[in-house]
Amino acid sequence: MANNQFKIISNEILWDRLRKSDQKAVEDLYRFNYQILYSYAFKICRDKELSKDCVQELFIQLWEKRDKLNKVSKVRSYLLQSIWHILIKELKKVNKNLPLDENEHYDINIVFSTESILNKNQSIIDNKKVLKAAIDNLSTRQREIIFMQFYEGLSIDEIQQITELKYQSIKNLTYRAMISLRESFKLKKK
Repeated sequence: MANNQFKIISNEILWDRLRKSDQKAVEDLYRFNYQILYSYAFKICRDKELSKDCVQELFIQLWEKRDKLNKVSKVRSYLLQSIWHILIKELKKVNKNLPLDENEHYDINIVFSTESILNKNQSIIDNKKVLKAAIDNLSTRQREIIFMQFYEGLSIDEIQQITELKYQSIKNLTYRAMISLRESFKLKKK
């Protein structure tokens, strides 16, 4: 009986309701996606207030433009892409000379916490420091791609939409990052 009281509503259903001016839908979208959007923004800029402001700005824009929104099949990817664009726009206001470079990408510094990289399984605790150091040695762009692909579980197509990189560039960045990470673990075993 209690299970019937709670229905899991997908982002895509909420999106359609938002497009029909359902205020509760935008509130639910915000509540269900706030943490991942905030976390993603914070990992990029390392600024709590800017991250919060950008997430709020995104949902204000969605509500104001709700009648012009198109149907979206992957709402979370759309939201991540949108928060990325809002954040970059805000960062560019502060520094108008930010370059768009595949490896530097606006000096974004994705920082992985040890907890987000590995679970607390006792048998792998020794690998935490090695993996953290290995990730810190990746290029900024590689860290961003690894974060989206393996931490957030996004597909290459979704990452392509968010970052506007070419599909092959994402594959190459992932490949080079994985080679670098493997090398770090080989060195540890020797």
